[in-house]
Amino acid sequence: MLVDEDEHIVGFINGGISREAELEYDAEVYALYLLKEAQGNGYGRLLFNALAEALRAENYNSIMTWVLEDNPSLGFYKRIGAKEIMSKSIQIGSKDLVEIAVGWKQL
Repeated sequence: MLVDEDEHIVGFINGGISREAELEYDAEVYALYLLKEAQGNGYGRLLFNALAEALRAENYNSIMTWVLEDNPSLGFYKRIGAKEIMSKSIQIGSKDLVEIAVGWKQL
């Protein structure tokens, strides 16, 4: 799903079946991206709601995603109702980082 502003794509979301079966969430947001200049205009919520609606139509009931601990988007997810599920350490290149799973039990 894409957000188009003045015929320019400013964001997208992608999701589907959860890759984390042990977390008991049946769907997952794989990616949500907005250009910096498009942030704060409600597009993230619009994209998330459109994905949630599409997933509900496919009989998914819950959704989760992974977010790096220092990523400002963690605050966005919490503002739209996400609850922290767990965290884990990951390594990207030579850096040790913390990734946090957040989710919604009800779509």
